[in-house]
Amino acid sequence: MKSMFTVASFTIKEMVKKKSFIVSNIIFLIIILVGTNIPRIINNFNNGDGSLTKLLIVDENNKFNGSLDSLKENDIGYDISIVNEKYDENYIKELIENEEFDEVIVLNIDNQTVVFVNFSTEQIVSAITNIYYNINLLNLGLSEDQLNKMNIDFKVNNIYFSESDSGNSIFAMMMFSIALFYAVFFCASQVSASVTVEKTSKIIETLTTSTSPKYIVLGKTLGVGLVGLAQLLYLLIALVVCSNVFLPKDMLDGFINLNSITFNVWVTVILYFILGYTLYALIFALTGSLVQKPEDIQNANSPVSLISVFSFYLAYFSMMNPKSSLSMFASIFPFSSAFSMPARVLLNIVSPMDFISSILVLILTCILIGYASIKVYSNAILNYGNKFSLKDIKKYLKQK
Repeated sequence: MKSMFTVASFTIKEMVKKKSFIVSNIIFLIIILVGTNIPRIINNFNNGDGSLTKLLIVDENNKFNGSLDSLKENDIGYDISIVNEKYDENYIKELIENEEFDEVIVLNIDNQTVVFVNFSTEQIVSAITNIYYNINLLNLGLSEDQLNKMNIDFKVNNIYFSESDSGNSIFAMMMFSIALFYAVFFCASQVSASVTVEKTSKIIETLTTSTSPKYIVLGKTLGVGLVGLAQLLYLLIALVVCSNVFLPKDMLDGFINLNSITFNVWVTVILYFILGYTLYALIFALTGSLVQKPEDIQNANSPVSLISVFSFYLAYFSMMNPKSSLSMFASIFPFSSAFSMPARVLLNIVSPMDFISSILVLILTCILIGYASIKVYSNAILNYGNKFSLKDIKKYLKQK
């Protein structure tokens, strides 16, 4: 057991010292920083130096009789000017070209015409429509109580029968599935590369003289997994912090119900990351031990990559109907359960028996794959001869 931790420690040190590892983490952090600042960047581009957009509203016939002044009191990102005279198109064009105004709205109520110049938002239009609607109500001679009854501002109170029973949970499901797939696949593939590099550099000969091949496989799987888990947590923490600091408040409410991501969901995500990673890492350890040269890694890993991609899409498309038999199968099938089950837990549609069955199947598959990987690894790691065939793998599995 001590040998396994020694190998894990050695693997961790080798991984974190690589320039590719450091650069990739920096790139991921930059992507998160830029991504969470996109709304601010867009806003700065729209507003130039950061000042409010200058909007001119032309009420040609003075039908609003000063009511449009209420728009100035609302914080809607505009510096609003209002005039009650007719402006021809040439004059408006001159105002825009001289940068006296950024946007212009011309209102002609008599012929029900509204002209927009360089206009990009419907918020002002909606506000003007409401004002004109209220003016017409006043002209009907209604009392103040009757007017108040006509203008009802409903308070929205979302009630979910379960913590995850919200429409925007589908978005969260897909994001969890994509993040888990890339985390599991990226980390697990590092095991194959690590094994192949040490084999071709003959470092493995030194390792096998002092450590059992079993502990080498398990140690490398543990070492790469810990680095991958730390990297995943680091990126999640960076994403949460940057989202809270840079993104406008309530911006994500339309995409994801944050209340649905409970402690149980986080525990499930981490648990399935560990088990899913272990499964694929052990397979990649097997393929890495069969490769003779580093340039052959990609070809050797192709079957595993196909299985992982198929499993991901199986889980991804089953989310279109989370309660279907296909979704149930994806959450039990060991190669796709790591990408499917956390999403179903997020929706709170998983029974305890389904969850336990999925975990047991995944653990048993990890044990079987681990046994096969260690057997093949032990017999193939020091073989520098010809390429291996399925017949050779079968022979190694039968050897003691």
